[in-house]
Amino acid sequence: GDSPTKAVLQEVCAKLKADPVVQQEASRLYLEVQKNDEHWDNYKSRSMIRCAILAASKAKNCPEFTISELLTGPNSLKLSTFIYHLKEFIHIVHLEPPVLFQLKKVIKSFATSLLLFKKFEEIWEGLNLEGRERSIALAKDFVWHLFISAKAKVMNRTEEIFECGCLLIGVLSVFLTHPPKEVSLSLPAPPLQHLCGVLKTLPQQALPVTEEVKTFISTLTKQGNLVPTEGPLGSIFQAENLPTNLEKIKEFYSGTIGNNQIDERELTKPDNRITTPVKRKSLNIGRSQINGRVLNWEDHKVSMHSKLNEIRVPASPQVVPPTPMSMAMELNHWLQVLLEENPDLSVCGSYRHEILVRLTALLQDLEGLFKTHGIGSVTGNDTEFLSQVFAVPATPGSSRKTNKKIEEVSKLYKLSLVALYRKEKSADTSILANEAFHRALFACCVESLLLVQNITTVAFEEVLKVCQTSSFEFWKLISNYAQFDPNMPMHLKRHFREIEIKILTHLAWNRSSQVHSFIKKLLQNYEQNMHPSYNIFFKRVLALAATRTSDICNSLNLSSSVQENIWAAIKFNLSEKTEMLMDRHLDHLILCCIYAVCKCTSEVTFKNLVDKHRNLFGDENEVHKDILLENGTTGDIIQFYNNVFLVTMKGYIMGSLPESKPRIEALNPKSPLHKSVIPGMHSVSALSPAIRTRSPFLTPRTKRLWAFGESPAQDFKSINNFFKSSMQRRINFDNETPQPYKKAKHVMQLLEDDQSSHPEPQLKK
Repeated sequence: GDSPTKAVLQEVCAKLKADPVVQQEASRLYLEVQKNDEHWDNYKSRSMIRCAILAASKAKNCPEFTISELLTGPNSLKLSTFIYHLKEFIHIVHLEPPVLFQLKKVIKSFATSLLLFKKFEEIWEGLNLEGRERSIALAKDFVWHLFISAKAKVMNRTEEIFECGCLLIGVLSVFLTHPPKEVSLSLPAPPLQHLCGVLKTLPQQALPVTEEVKTFISTLTKQGNLVPTEGPLGSIFQAENLPTNLEKIKEFYSGTIGNNQIDERELTKPDNRITTPVKRKSLNIGRSQINGRVLNWEDHKVSMHSKLNEIRVPASPQVVPPTPMSMAMELNHWLQVLLEENPDLSVCGSYRHEILVRLTALLQDLEGLFKTHGIGSVTGNDTEFLSQVFAVPATPGSSRKTNKKIEEVSKLYKLSLVALYRKEKSADTSILANEAFHRALFACCVESLLLVQNITTVAFEEVLKVCQTSSFEFWKLISNYAQFDPNMPMHLKRHFREIEIKILTHLAWNRSSQVHSFIKKLLQNYEQNMHPSYNIFFKRVLALAATRTSDICNSLNLSSSVQENIWAAIKFNLSEKTEMLMDRHLDHLILCCIYAVCKCTSEVTFKNLVDKHRNLFGDENEVHKDILLENGTTGDIIQFYNNVFLVTMKGYIMGSLPESKPRIEALNPKSPLHKSVIPGMHSVSALSPAIRTRSPFLTPRTKRLWAFGESPAQDFKSINNFFKSSMQRRINFDNETPQPYKKAKHVMQLLEDDQSSHPEPQLKK
């Protein structure tokens, strides 16, 4: 790198007293990001230097520092700018999984804190407080710092949005019950009840946390961290004490900041406030559609002679999209209301004992996973934590001895089991005796809880592993589970839609799956019976392939005739060369088919295809990299196209193969492209580049809380259609009657690849 940049890196490392190996690794990472960033600009250097130092300290396991210490010093940096570029950094530089995980944790911590701060500001503005402006401003600043201090100490810096929401209610309700004398307020209901209505939760859920807040404040005053040290609780909010208490609580909070933790005090600075990403929506009104801000002036007498102050502006039809906070509170509210019911396992008859024995074993395994990830170990009701930190006597029996989240999974499993069995009972199924069904159902319940609680540290693959089920078995139950409760929030249904897309595109195609075993039997020319679930699965794969193909082709402005040629190639590939999907991604085949067809008809490069794919489906999964080639090696999409795709598909591309009946008819019907697309199969990860890069909220599960590009009405209808299109069937596992299926053909011997006739394409810079 240039000498000024090198000097800054050395100076920052010296200030942090970083080990020489950290400085060396940081220098290497900085050069890597500078080389590979297609949109590099020198203004990024200050951020990327610090991103490289943070990553290097993780990689080398060296003594660490706070994020604030990292950002101060030479060419100091704003927190928001650093997080913005850290998101770019982790997608450009190759990092080991443990390092990548820790950097994503920093990003998520900022996203959660920013989300809470914006919700705090929104609630505060809605209170319409009146009185001395200085007192109101000081009170607002103090209440925020009291909240983040309680979050750090009482909640152990939890990032579970629901618990943070309840804590926010608790802190605000205590303040609104004891406001400064100079400030007046007028609420339609008592503070706690009003705030619970705003955040869509139940008072009985927020009340225990409110009591914890009072205990926390009492402890702070007794230890001299707030004034007055004696007197009513509300004294700390009075105007004469606010300036002192604001400085004291800031000082107290600074002592809670640990390594790699962000300073939430920075969020109150205007420069660190990132606007929440909101995409304008469309409204369906009858058969017409209104886009953007359209105002109805029919009932208003407006002329060229009207004065501005005489015009009454009608209400805008613009839809205000739900926020991650409101969605999280709604999800938790749904779960808590549902769990108030008592599951009646007596309907399971003689299977009841066997079900409970299996459930006990599953819960034990899950408890081990939760313990590993620290899930449910610290809660807002755990007064033992206060006792350890502040020497406050713990109330006997108040500390939880069992993990509440384990209990919630258990009850959710029982409720969903009873509901599904009652729906299936008339069909005389034997699902109660089916081990695979129970494990898949338990996995659905675990995944539901993780989304509801905003827990992103557990990957979906880990859920499958701890439940000892497969992605294919999980898929078979998705549509039924998503409809077991008529009140299930749309956000949870959207999450399961995303999981199905993930399974259809790649998880079900790994070599350990049942799908691989089925394809293997076809290739070995065995007389194969088609299991009804495979037939449905292949139809869903085809529908998803059609949707993604249509999206990419439309973004390239390809004609309908070209799109149909591409679609024919994709159907042939899926049906006759299905083995090419093993340990690969559905989009690998789609991109290669588009390129192969367009090579003869239009100017399409792989660079263009990859860019379009990234814009449509996001950059979380770089599907054009690390693709399985031959002999276990990996390469990029161009290497895959030349060394695998062309070798396998040459006969079809050259038109030298005779017409024959499809090997897997469900993957190669005669229907055209536009007839194969199913509404609702579009992934919510199909974001615009601006929103995707700027938003810190798009973490593995929290991104599913956003409804990008869909209005609430459209989204609800789309998701319901998505599940209805796949759920008109009974719950079928491995006890159903197979249907006869045609004998598979031998894999045809293809012509040897002529490298001269297929020169390797080059990515254009």
